[in-house]
Order: sequence, then C-alpha cells, then structure tokens
Amino acid sequence: MNEDWLTLAEAAQKFAKSTHSIRRLIEKEELKTKKDDRGRVLILSDQLTHHLIAVSKSQTAQEQKKQSAQSATQINDELVGELRRTCDDLRRMLAEEKARSERLEKRNDELSREILKMAKEMQGILEKQTGLSGWTRIFKKD
Repeated sequence: MNEDWLTLAEAAQKFAKSTHSIRRLIEKEELKTKKDDRGRVLILSDQLTHHLIAVSKSQTAQEQKKQSAQSATQINDELVGELRRTCDDLRRMLAEEKARSERLEKRNDELSREILKMAKEMQGILEKQTGLSGWTRIFKKD
C-alpha cells in the first residue's frame, strides 16, 4: 500500500467529494487518520480509494437488486394480466358450453317426446292392423 496521506481538502478535491462527506466517514471510523505538525487531519489515500470503491460496488449492487425487483414486479404484473385474460376466456368458453349443453338437453327432450309419440303411434297401428296388442307387453318384459 502506498503511504500517501492527504488533507481533507486534498482528498475532497481528488475524489470529487465534499469535505463534509469525508468528515462523516472519519466520524464513523471508517477511515484511518492522523494529524500533521500543523494539526491538520490527514487521510490515507489508498484506504479512501478502497472505501469509495467498496461503497460504489455496494450501491451498484443495490441498484441492480432494485432494478431486478422492478423487473420481477413487471413480469409478475404481465403474468397476472395474462392469467386474468385466460380466466376471462375460460369463463366465456364455459358460458358458451353451458348454453350449448342446455340447447342439446332441450333438443334431446324434444326428440325423446317425438320418439315416444311415434312409438305410441306405431303401437296403435300394429294393434289395428294385426291385432297384436300383446306384442308390446312381450318385449317390455325383456
């Protein structure tokens, strides 16, 4: 490590930070300091460099996490929208199938009545023409 010591003003100028920001880091005891012969606070340049890089990486990671969370939220919103559209489509299809089923049941009832009516008419015709009134009773037992 280079033993390059900077005053607060030099450090602020070199790293484009305010002297106030650097003083806060010193107060948090995140930087090693010493005083020179004139009583000025000196900061180890390499230590400040490493600290600022670490903070920058941390901030970048936090921003990436935030963007990732926003992307995940956006994807979730899109998926929820797609699921809602799918549910709406399925509800519509179910309503159509119910209507179709009701129409088929109604038609089935109509056809059943017609078949029963035709069966009675055929039975009446058979009885008149052949006198086979017992014919239907024989087949009903089977």
